[in-house]
Amino acid sequence: MEKYNFISHSSKDGAIAAQLCKYLENHGKTCFIAPRNIRSGRDYAEEIIDGIDNSQTMVLLLSNHSNQSAHVLREVERAVSKSIPIITYKIEDVELSKSLEYFLMTNQWMDAEKSRVFSNVLDCINDIEGLKNSRTDGQESGSEPAESEKQNKSEPGRTKSKLPVAAAGILAAACLIGAALFFWKGNDSAKDKTTGTAAIENNTDEAENTKKEIKVGDTLSFGTYNDEPIEWRVLKLSEDKKEAVLITKYIISMKAYDAAESGKYNHDGSELYWAKDSEADTNMELQAKVRGNSDWSTSNIRTWLNSQNEVVKYADQAPIANAMSEMKNEYSLEPGFLYGFSEEEREAIQEVQNVTKGNELSKDKMIKTTDRVYLLSAEELKWFEEAEMSMLTEPTKAAIEGDKTKWYENLYVFQSKGNTNYCWWLREPVEGYSSRCYLVGNGFLEDNLWSDRNVGLEGYGIRPAVTVNLEKINIQ
Repeated sequence: MEKYNFISHSSKDGAIAAQLCKYLENHGKTCFIAPRNIRSGRDYAEEIIDGIDNSQTMVLLLSNHSNQSAHVLREVERAVSKSIPIITYKIEDVELSKSLEYFLMTNQWMDAEKSRVFSNVLDCINDIEGLKNSRTDGQESGSEPAESEKQNKSEPGRTKSKLPVAAAGILAAACLIGAALFFWKGNDSAKDKTTGTAAIENNTDEAENTKKEIKVGDTLSFGTYNDEPIEWRVLKLSEDKKEAVLITKYIISMKAYDAAESGKYNHDGSELYWAKDSEADTNMELQAKVRGNSDWSTSNIRTWLNSQNEVVKYADQAPIANAMSEMKNEYSLEPGFLYGFSEEEREAIQEVQNVTKGNELSKDKMIKTTDRVYLLSAEELKWFEEAEMSMLTEPTKAAIEGDKTKWYENLYVFQSKGNTNYCWWLREPVEGYSSRCYLVGNGFLEDNLWSDRNVGLEGYGIRPAVTVNLEKINIQ
């Protein structure tokens, strides 16, 4: 079976990792890079372990992000335990964390030519392949290397790479790459010490020439949520193909659309409004107060989706546990959705002018908002039909595990006789109410547009959409 070259990186360095991956694969080196190589429906951690175990090298993209990443540390630890040589590719000035330093004890620095950084990694991989092949041949024949090979290794003008070993037992005699914070196989007299960032700048033309053409329906990796890469589907393309509407491939979380302004769902002080025919069914102000307000412009979910802050500021009642129906899945203390995106990724997200129907309390029938991240409207569901894509989707494993209501597992999958798809919020209010929004159903019922759910119900899915400038994001 063909061996991979595993690219270990922080998702926040995804653009650089993808360019390196593309360069190596254009030169015949098969790579494993998350989330591209994670098979749909498989356990993420198991796929990563299998990818490392089936690799001949690991290329570690070392940055401030990866230096602090628990995921990267586990990947490096796995590679060391499996005696897989590690090529450490430094893209920023980093003081190694104690944990990484344990596995990557630096033995030497090497200079690099600015125009050859990617090719240096390729040279490293070629050297490792050559050393492994030579070692295997020698074991099979039981003989010393041919005299011509010995001469080639000491030819004048050829630099001998003195490469440190990542850990004891990793083909030590072959001098494989381990702890060098930066490596290149070239002229020892080169004076410029550069980083991977410079390499990206100098490889821009090549990256542009090999950039994948985006089509409707394609799956892209962009940004992270809870430290996991987010997969998106291309839902719509502009005529010039420079902008695309992306929607997450899966439901990423279970959240209430908006919390009850009273601070306790279906309560207003000592008054309870759980009864089927209570005053909250007809009094629109009271309904929004005790069951959540379906106005997109003021909703908790819009605030959360558009925030890049670690601490999100909510204009009204924050989405605390008590303010939702089951008193679970609170997100008042969760960082904003855009918190896990790099600055470059945020800059690629375009602000769009959305027009959304108002609810029974709204002064205007149609409300305009400026959004970077948004939920779709019922009208925009036609984009799925135009793209010949299904609206049905299932939650990610992380979304299921984070759902404290367990509605998806215990109620809907059971009632739907094993159907793994689930429902997700739209931003559009239901006519005649102040506390209801439409949801896309799970396909089990004939009517797949649900209209009888209050926005304070926290066990339903969130499936964000963004409009991105394709010229500003790297395509995997």
